[in-house]
Amino acid sequence: MTLRQGQSHLGRKMLWLIILLVALPAMGAETNTPLGYWLNTKGTVAIKIIPCPEDSGLCGRIAWLKRPYRKNGELKIDNGQPYCNLTVVRGMRPEGDTTWSRGTIYDPDSGFTYRGSLALEDSSSLRVKGYLGIPLFRRTLRWQRIDTPPGDCPTAGNRTATR
Repeated sequence: MTLRQGQSHLGRKMLWLIILLVALPAMGAETNTPLGYWLNTKGTVAIKIIPCPEDSGLCGRIAWLKRPYRKNGELKIDNGQPYCNLTVVRGMRPEGDTTWSRGTIYDPDSGFTYRGSLALEDSSSLRVKGYLGIPLFRRTLRWQRIDTPPGDCPTAGNRTATR
């Protein structure tokens, strides 16, 4: 092997090392954030956590519903907007490496808006806390990370098939 070949070989090794050093933190960062899809405890709703369009916090929109229609076949609607794509998590701000708080969680079925927080327990489990009034009276749920919603989420029309 000539000196030039040795330098070229060493250069390729350095290039791969640099690529790995840059790529590994970026790959790990994805699991250190709640961004993405989450399935609720009962497996009936999938939420997509995204950066809030209006500020620097995190928001969440309904991405899928197991039952998007009411018993009479009408699409579930909240104040004129279908449940699908409805923003139900707002303004969660970072508080440490794995917790986001000082935001709200909206339940369209009850009409209540709760103060809340999100905390990653690990890369696939999110602890969701919501409370009315004081945090002493709170409810804690655990959501599971999913790659994609289990199905489509209708935003218009009535159910055509009966069950």
